[in-house]
Amino acid sequence: MKRVLLQLLCLLLFGISKANAQYYLDETGNHTTDMNKAYYSRKVTPEFKDGKQQYIVLEKFVSNDKVKTSGISLSGKVPYNYIGHKETYYPDGMPKSKETFNAKGYLIDTAYYYYPSGKIHLITLNNGTNNITWQYNSTTQYLAYFDSLGIRKIENGNGIIHFKTGFKNDFEEGPLVNNKREGEWQGKSTDIIPHTFKEYYKDDNLLYGEMTKNDGTISRYDSTNYNIDPTYSEGIGKLMQFISNNYNCPSKALKAGASGTILIGFFIEKDGSLSDFRIFQDLGFGTGDAGIAVIKKSKKWIPRVYKGESVRVAYMLPIRLNLQKD
Repeated sequence: MKRVLLQLLCLLLFGISKANAQYYLDETGNHTTDMNKAYYSRKVTPEFKDGKQQYIVLEKFVSNDKVKTSGISLSGKVPYNYIGHKETYYPDGMPKSKETFNAKGYLIDTAYYYYPSGKIHLITLNNGTNNITWQYNSTTQYLAYFDSLGIRKIENGNGIIHFKTGFKNDFEEGPLVNNKREGEWQGKSTDIIPHTFKEYYKDDNLLYGEMTKNDGTISRYDSTNYNIDPTYSEGIGKLMQFISNNYNCPSKALKAGASGTILIGFFIEKDGSLSDFRIFQDLGFGTGDAGIAVIKKSKKWIPRVYKGESVRVAYMLPIRLNLQKD
């Protein structure tokens, strides 16, 4: 008798694995084979050191072959799990950032960030609990922040700070008091829902916020509906049980004793329905298609809520198959 064991994990991010090969990316970070669009190259070289597998990550600008990123990662896929010192540079070779990471991939010690001119932009002190650099983080100490004119705006966690977040024109800015958000913060985001916003904080706690979308409509929110991850309507435990009971394992997979992980990606729509299914990894024998089929039979999900509104989000569901012969 054969039995099927399924284990589910829920992921919101998709990774790409490339090791010991050089390839090219455009200015937005997407892979390209068109050298007219190539902005930088990336080479990931595995090495075995101190009893551990690690990877040397080296990126260079195509235009002049100067280093863009240099560091060591414990993972050979994106997003990289950097350890030790990591340095990034502008196209002319001027330093952009100098950071240090622990074995968990979190920032530690003092990190330095520079303007293209070479002048200091930001200095932070990190305690090894996060790797967020592009937006405010509550565990980071902001030692110094200088604006583009060289005027110091933050000293030892007090003052006004400005972050460029994600896309070129996205930002958030506001006052810090002892490294905590206080008072009115404002910004712009083109991610998820294009909008501008104002938020009001007390001792780093969000009191309320107001989002103005590009069409002029306004949405108000607070800490209770600022960012809620999507979930299965009956709970993940019920979903695991449903898939275990209803997964129709292909006969050829049973005969072969196929075991491993199937990765099924899809989108959770605003109304909780699922769309755009894609097999990222399967075990052959139709195991991926069977995974899609059983997920399609499940009930609706509760969608992600972002700043008070339901939004469409990508999701990945790994299904672990362990086919055993008695």
